[in-house]
Amino acid sequence: MNKSKAVNIRDIANEAGVSVASVSRALQPVASKKLAEKTRKHILEVCERMNYQPNELFRRMRRRRANTVAFIFPAQDTSVHGGYGHYMDFNMAASLSGAQEFMATHEIDILLLEATPAFIASRRYLKMIRGQLLDGVIVWGITYNADYVAEILGENIPVVMLQTEDEKYNCSKVVSDEYKAMGELVNRVVKAGHRHIAVLNSPQTSSGGVQRTNGVNAALQACSITPDYASDRSGYDYQFGYEEAERIITGASHITCIICPCNAVAFGCVAALEKHGKRIPDDISVAGAGGMNLPGITYKLDSFLYPSREIGRKGAEILLKHINGNLTPEKVVIPTIPFPGKTISNLTPQFKENQ
Repeated sequence: MNKSKAVNIRDIANEAGVSVASVSRALQPVASKKLAEKTRKHILEVCERMNYQPNELFRRMRRRRANTVAFIFPAQDTSVHGGYGHYMDFNMAASLSGAQEFMATHEIDILLLEATPAFIASRRYLKMIRGQLLDGVIVWGITYNADYVAEILGENIPVVMLQTEDEKYNCSKVVSDEYKAMGELVNRVVKAGHRHIAVLNSPQTSSGGVQRTNGVNAALQACSITPDYASDRSGYDYQFGYEEAERIITGASHITCIICPCNAVAFGCVAALEKHGKRIPDDISVAGAGGMNLPGITYKLDSFLYPSREIGRKGAEILLKHINGNLTPEKVVIPTIPFPGKTISNLTPQFKENQ
């Protein structure tokens, strides 16, 4: 049986009545100024009719580009209570989606890499960089002990960090203003008339945790309020919130509001409080932090939302600038979005009137 000959770029040029160079320009991700739009469309129509697909590997080798960037995120903890660790972090997923949306318009693929202990021990990230399989790296939500980031930066490859402000890394960063967001949340609690407040602390293993803690403490100090209860532990998971609420019920029952470091912790608190017959917010109020507006949840938490999709998109935009030669590091701080819910009770008439 005769095998049909594969169509090449010269066949396209002959069929379209143009030069090989014109076909090459028409196939670039960004329209060339040296080629009329009418001619470009004609060439692309011929390519589609003749089922022509350029050799992607050859194109990448010629341009000395992999057309691929890595999106590295921390290992997911599948041991947390309730199986929540089996699900991808919603904010990370939204950042990834924003980055993918931008990169797709420039025909750049994103390789998703989980920084598991095995992955870090194998140093696969270095093998990929040195093998020229990556044009750049986006790192999301790293902790202070993520030493592999320094190794990546040492390879002189463009890097953009999302949701971290670790100043020891000289690269671009896109973050949300968690300090201001937590301060505004505390002010909302105080304005509602709460003075007997419990604070559940954020882990200090990342810049985000430090910013949240500092934001809470500064806002309370500005109001001359000392928390009646402050956890001697820290965490971001449901079980942490559940256990701390149990402690508050048995040892600090006069508390009127619990300020949590994230929404997962807040949901843990709500579950424990409900188990003991507490009504939210009639008997006790709960404030979350840093979540996403997800439908179908039982409680509409008073919280703030991360502009995660925008963070991912902006990070990808900066990374592409670095890939194209603009290597000046940037730091972009994107405001969070206040999310008034139904879990903070109104203890003062003035607060109620302002709702």
